[in-house]
Amino acid sequence: NTTQRTRSSGPANTAGTGNTTWNAAFPDYPLDDPDALDALLRGTHIVEYNLHTNAYYLKGTRIPGFVGSAVVDAHLSLPLLEVWNALLAFAPYGGIGIKTALGMGGAEVMTLTEKEH
Repeated sequence: NTTQRTRSSGPANTAGTGNTTWNAAFPDYPLDDPDALDALLRGTHIVEYNLHTNAYYLKGTRIPGFVGSAVVDAHLSLPLLEVWNALLAFAPYGGIGIKTALGMGGAEVMTLTEKEH
């Protein structure tokens, strides 16, 4: 298994929300294997987070959201680590979460070394 630490400004559950956006963007390369997605979720763990709520206004309507960061450890086999890295690389473009079409779910991904964590 390979260990990777990632700091993300979106929810740590990138595998769960990112695959739907991924599949829409790359229909010829879908991430639709439920066993693989389950293994991604079981192999990634939040080790640190700093989140706070924040209001997002859309046409005068207040939508609750959050801003912050999460550090995720990924203990995955090499093939799954490659899928995880692809999802992380896509997250800044596709967003994370269910309200990306509203402009929410922005993400910045940084790979951390053990010393940086």
